[in-house]
Amino acid sequence: MSMDINGYFWIIGGGQLQAPIIEEVARLGMRSIVTDLNPDCVCSTLADKFFSIDIFDIDEHVRLAKKLVNEKIKIRGILAAGIDAPETMASLANYLGLPGVKPEIAAFVARLMDGETVDPSGLSEEQLRHLKTFNVLTGKSLFSDSWLEV
Repeated sequence: MSMDINGYFWIIGGGQLQAPIIEEVARLGMRSIVTDLNPDCVCSTLADKFFSIDIFDIDEHVRLAKKLVNEKIKIRGILAAGIDAPETMASLANYLGLPGVKPEIAAFVARLMDGETVDPSGLSEEQLRHLKTFNVLTGKSLFSDSWLEV
């Protein structure tokens, strides 16, 4: 059982790009949990807790979250930075009741990033806002006209 008052911050991915995040988490007085499939990744020895899980395996991440919650480990935040696992991050945040992007929106944006063309007429208002933002960020439309019509 964890007696850490400040809790843990979960970092998805354990490569070189995540090492500074672990340092910042420690500076903020929290402990780190890192998940990465490679047990020999850079962050495996830097993290307070390391688990060998594929960054794209959402179900296994949620199973681990359930286990950690049952062990009374307080998870204060989750981040997937420098890697392409926003759906894993969104699903974990959703399961743990932490702020974050909705899993279905993370999946929608991932589809856009993979080049899928979507029909705006069948989208929810929330999806439409994300599509418009995506179009601006990728240069498909200008900001000045992007909010009027897709």
